[in-house]
Amino acid sequence: MDLWTPETLERVSQARRRAEELRGLTDTFLPRTVASTGAHEDWPLTGWAMISRACGTLDSVMALIDERRATDAGVLTRSLFEQAVTFAWIAIQPTENALAWVRWDRSERKKAHNDLLQRGGPALLEPQTLKDFDTLIASGPVMPNLAQRAEEADTHWTAQIAAVRNPSTSFRGMYSVVYRTDSQATHAAVTSIEPVVAPAGPGRFEVLAVEQDPGEHTPFTRAPMLYALMLLVAEPTLGLADIEAEVDRIFAA
Repeated sequence: MDLWTPETLERVSQARRRAEELRGLTDTFLPRTVASTGAHEDWPLTGWAMISRACGTLDSVMALIDERRATDAGVLTRSLFEQAVTFAWIAIQPTENALAWVRWDRSERKKAHNDLLQRGGPALLEPQTLKDFDTLIASGPVMPNLAQRAEEADTHWTAQIAAVRNPSTSFRGMYSVVYRTDSQATHAAVTSIEPVVAPAGPGRFEVLAVEQDPGEHTPFTRAPMLYALMLLVAEPTLGLADIEAEVDRIFAA
């Protein structure tokens, strides 16, 4: 017996249709060949790669519908949210912000390297690589935290993207909803087990093999919106055409 209501199934079916159309739209401009040095901070190579990765994450979220795994989809949607915010933040000023993103990356990789060494593990980074990382990290600021990136993305893109002007679909607004909510499952919080536990009479509970109905607002319905926001930012940043019209058409259905 399916534990999800017909209303939920219709909502997630609509989300899947939207995701499939967004994938189809993406397939009109990817794959593509980009002139680049291959450096991680080299825009637009990094921008195109972020779009490709995010569309793949969207595909993975949708693949969990048939398995009825909304909690796992939430973990992926949280990741998709981070991808969307980081892309939108870098796109504000790619020359400066892509470097700050790489400095942040190098700083985090150094932390992992040092942590492993302190516990007797093997070195993750070669000595020259560490020196190169230190030089880059010292050359300027690192990327700010996620909430600040979301706020700065809202400030910049609000004049160009109508969805960002709506508090419920702005980057900072979705930080409070998507990131905070789906972090519960990511970090194995108490609420992460609730979908598989159901009352089974006085003093008894059943641990289910399949999750219960996730309700009206789910990772499945949020994920297409997040990816669509990335595409709306990509339109002016990466030189795409007619993205806003296509996104409007997809979400009008």
